Amino acid sequence: MDENTRQDKRDHQARVNVDDATWAEFRRYAPGSVSAVLGELVEREVQRYRRRAARDGSSDERRLPELIEDARQVHADFAVIIERMVAAKERPRPGVWRY
Repeated sequence: MDENTRQDKRDHQARVNVDDATWAEFRRYAPGSVSAVLGELVEREVQRYRRRAARDGSSDERRLPELIEDARQVHADFAVIIERMVAAKERPRPGVWRY
């Protein structure tokens, strides 16, 4: 576990710069509180930056176990997505895409 996940989470404030229609749609489909969803977004973005650093060979070696586990999880997620897409392709239903 890295130092960021060991620390207690606390509130931070930021402004979101999007048009009103995009914000309304985000609010409509957000699966929980906006602050929780935005917090998850920030965490995903940090993981994305860490993956990019690992890909570029500029990652801190102390993060290797965490990065390996993250890569395994991403691989597993993509495997599920690919299986669902192949299954959908094999039994096409006009106008219907199921996740």
